[in-house]
Amino acid sequence: RCRSNLELTHLPELARERLAYFVNTMDMLSKRCKLGKEIPHLADCHAGAVPTLSVLIPCYAEEIILTRSYLLASDGVSTNLAFIITEYRGEWELLAEKHGMSTNALLHEYYTKELKPSLQDEVELWASYRSQTVVRTVRGAANYLKALDVLYGEGASHKLSQLIIAHQTYGSRNKANPKAAERRDTHVEWMLKEYCGQYPVFLVFDFDRGTARKEMAEMVDSFLIRQRGRGRRFSQQPEAWEDISMVNSLSYCTCYARWSEEKMGMEILHVIPRVFPLRLGKKAKTQGKAANQRSCLHFTTGAVLQMLDSNMGAFIGESFKVPYVTRRIQPFRGPDRYDRRVVRNRIVGFREFIFTQQHGAVGNAMATSEWVFGTIFQRTLGDLDVRMHYGHPDFFDAFWALNRGSVSKASPILNVSEDMFAGLNLLSRGEKSRHSDMLEYEKGREAAFTSAGTFLVKISQGAVSMLRTREFHVIYSRMPFHLQLSFFYASSGWSFNTAALQLGMNMYLYCFFWLALGSLSVNDLGVLKSALGAEWVINMGFITMAPQIVELTLEYGPVRGVIKWAQSSLATLLFFSFHNRTVSHTILTSVGKNEADYAATGRPNPNVHFSFKRLYLIYWHSHYNLAQRLILFYAMYRILSAEIVDEGSLPIIFLVACITSWLVAPVVFNPQPRWGNLKANAVEFLDFIVTVPQQSAVRLGQKLSEDTLYETGLRDLIQESSRGRWNVRLLELVPQVLFAWLLAGSYPSIILDCELLLVFTGIMHVILTILWELSGRSNMLLLFILMLWALVPLFGLLVLPASHSYLAMYLLVFFLFFKTVCALRNTLLLVAQAVVVPVGKAPRAWWRRLGRIEVQNVEHADAKFVEWLYFRSMTYHLRVFTAGLILLVDMTVHLVLTLLELLGGLHTMFLLNSQLGTGLLQQIVACASRPVKHKKDDDIVL
Repeated sequence: RCRSNLELTHLPELARERLAYFVNTMDMLSKRCKLGKEIPHLADCHAGAVPTLSVLIPCYAEEIILTRSYLLASDGVSTNLAFIITEYRGEWELLAEKHGMSTNALLHEYYTKELKPSLQDEVELWASYRSQTVVRTVRGAANYLKALDVLYGEGASHKLSQLIIAHQTYGSRNKANPKAAERRDTHVEWMLKEYCGQYPVFLVFDFDRGTARKEMAEMVDSFLIRQRGRGRRFSQQPEAWEDISMVNSLSYCTCYARWSEEKMGMEILHVIPRVFPLRLGKKAKTQGKAANQRSCLHFTTGAVLQMLDSNMGAFIGESFKVPYVTRRIQPFRGPDRYDRRVVRNRIVGFREFIFTQQHGAVGNAMATSEWVFGTIFQRTLGDLDVRMHYGHPDFFDAFWALNRGSVSKASPILNVSEDMFAGLNLLSRGEKSRHSDMLEYEKGREAAFTSAGTFLVKISQGAVSMLRTREFHVIYSRMPFHLQLSFFYASSGWSFNTAALQLGMNMYLYCFFWLALGSLSVNDLGVLKSALGAEWVINMGFITMAPQIVELTLEYGPVRGVIKWAQSSLATLLFFSFHNRTVSHTILTSVGKNEADYAATGRPNPNVHFSFKRLYLIYWHSHYNLAQRLILFYAMYRILSAEIVDEGSLPIIFLVACITSWLVAPVVFNPQPRWGNLKANAVEFLDFIVTVPQQSAVRLGQKLSEDTLYETGLRDLIQESSRGRWNVRLLELVPQVLFAWLLAGSYPSIILDCELLLVFTGIMHVILTILWELSGRSNMLLLFILMLWALVPLFGLLVLPASHSYLAMYLLVFFLFFKTVCALRNTLLLVAQAVVVPVGKAPRAWWRRLGRIEVQNVEHADAKFVEWLYFRSMTYHLRVFTAGLILLVDMTVHLVLTLLELLGGLHTMFLLNSQLGTGLLQQIVACASRPVKHKKDDDIVL
């Protein structure tokens, strides 16, 4: 036996890490583990003991191979190709060296289209293999086919495996972008052609005669006619296809095809006719991914099933360990060790390596979260017998999955997180799911700040919809209490725990506000020995870091493990301080509306810049709205403590830090802080704030736009006024009225001295509003109305007696006044909804008798009434002041980041990568780019 040392230090970090994990796990597999019964010897996995495996890759509109137009697209600073090069600088140097060129020359000739077509295609494939594309996933899955031929001889892959690309839109027309559809089909055929003959790679696609291309319809019709009288397995009633008219009557079917070297084109192998389209329903159609998975399961032949998303992959070394891991579905020892009818586990999961962790701070934060969940958490859940399926590349017992309705469910209302229902199905039937640490596949995650938030919105809405399912009720009713706790946190518990923490933080601040209003100080709380009398420095958030630090120490050693944790802790802390609010807002909103919608994330590059206006539109409901309320409560608490109680107050550091993160994180994680961006963003956002339509924004048959703050806020209020039934909204109104009443009853009598001043200001506000509308919505008069409320404190100093607590008095009375106006506004909206415009499944009889034109007129009148309240209830005014504050914060943070960028690209080093921060990108662009005009070319010659 030959032993030799393998030196890894001279290799790139990614290769070094992958090889180190491979060698360590192979060393464990080659020994008899002392834990014995659960881990077999590697030699047990001979060809006769390896279960056959079917790998399925469902696709819809994901990018297959990156196009030239995409790679040359610029974000204002660099092209997408240049950004990818900075992420994989060493590998780009190897590609250039392979062709005898310098790195800058290779990039320059690609820019100017001076490369040979074959080399140009190779550059595009090089970039695609390092992005979240379908071709990367297919190459990773094909590595297992190569490993089988190496382990068990040439041709073993055809006997022991099957790779199916289930592309939902292959062969369909795209009227909006026909070149994109043609390019998609070309890329799919290139992948099949690449592995044709050598490995068993097939294609499953959905055929819809109404949207299919003409040549695709002819190919399907030709196949059906040829099957007449042959009685093929998947040809339903072949004797029925007597003539072409019967063939043309087939509207929907699922086709199983491959690339044929003889025909030099696609060859259909089987067809399953269908009566209905792939996605059922009209308005609320079934989940496309779940339907696509169910459709391609008909053609699987393996004993083990694996579903891969289009953002996954596999290092070829890991493919050699797949036969070992799939053996965990069957018994390892005893008389049944080779009996494939005996099943030990229905699902076997394993680790994931998040390859987008080097795509900047956001990618690293998402990778850290996914690594903790997919490694530490999954291992623990497997030992507790509550592990399920979470969309990871798990191995399924194929016979069980085919006979239990697929690996996911497709209801658009309940099954928002469609993959979770394979695990729920498993637990409800008393089956087992296990986790293995001996295998690790690649997976990509969101690397952009906004798309990461959208992903968290999706899983949070899925957590809410999951609670309403039959499976959840069945599992809970049969589980003992201690397993119910583990199962809840393994399914929806984390999301609801985050929402509970957010509510607790709000209540914590409200508690101190009421204590200060009752003239109780921190000293009084200290005398009572209350825990509220001291600042909370250590909280549960720090304790949850312990498992991650321990796991990093075990895998990388104490020094390197702590360093890796420290490098990512700051960005991760800021990232999740912000997006935990995203989760809590989504949970509370979905529970309140009693509905959840699927959110398509998309996975753009992290170097995409968002304007201030766009960030405001994205995060107003979830972050900025609550932030301005908490800031107001915090300001009143500090002023009350300083001017009325005057015995000290708590700074509530963590609450202030959390609110600050909600305001600054979108700009901190926004790339490219430049002087030009600052000016353009500020002008656009300011124009968005101050612009008001010269006439009513509500028009019959037209939707409100997002061009101005006025229209955006009005649209939100109209949606709020029409949401849910009137009796449900009545329950929401009661706490608002009680809060205003309790607030008024808690105020000292001296504070009510400001009441007359606010009443007088309110009367002036109504009069000026009428004049504003009569004058054709004059901008100058609007500015005066907005400034009126800001100048009220100055008027109060002249009218009311001087007092050191006047500012606190004014804030408290204004807060009470505004809450009263909001309660009155919501009451009027509720009356309008209950009397005029019924909403829900049981409209009033007179509403059903109205025609379509009359219904539109009633809805238009209701929207006009909402607009009338929108301006007079000061809803618009508050949004203007809040938007102005957000603009000021955004500009300040952007200015600081711009200065850091001038000091050597420090912000880019933090957000994207150190290569960009040290000026590598500028060198690449300066040496490789020239002012050369080229045509937009979406086609790739393959």
